[in-house]
Amino acid sequence: MAASSTRRSALRVVGWILLALGLLAWPVARAVDAAWGTDVTLLSRLRTAEEREAWRRGGWDPATGLPGLYGVKDARDRVRLVGVEEERLVRPEEDPTQALLLLDARGGQGLLRARELRFRAALIGLALGLLGTLLLLRARRLSRASRTSPPAPPR
Repeated sequence: MAASSTRRSALRVVGWILLALGLLAWPVARAVDAAWGTDVTLLSRLRTAEEREAWRRGGWDPATGLPGLYGVKDARDRVRLVGVEEERLVRPEEDPTQALLLLDARGGQGLLRARELRFRAALIGLALGLLGTLLLLRARRLSRASRTSPPAPPR
């Protein structure tokens, strides 16, 4: 009897912990995005200083944007990335508030998009919440079964 009581208690504790972690997964992902996220414009190739000067002399229009001056824009344009090292970013002299990121040969693999982080956190939160709920229901079922079962016959 004591073993099943201990088991029910353990199931309850683990169930509540998993449920709490499931509820916290998405807000934690949002906080990570807010703390370490950066809006960047992806470039598939950087222009050399000579190419930039030729663009300026050739009638470069600032209305087309700085990314065109500094490199060849990637099709994805602006994205929000989490955990990008500041050393990898190019800050244009003309507008230091913009961040440009040169994609390497892998084409951006290994970069964590904020959107992907939030999606994964939602899935993990849902799975943990569901697992916690199932454990709590199992503990409740064991509790009810122990109350309704007849006492064991004496030996």
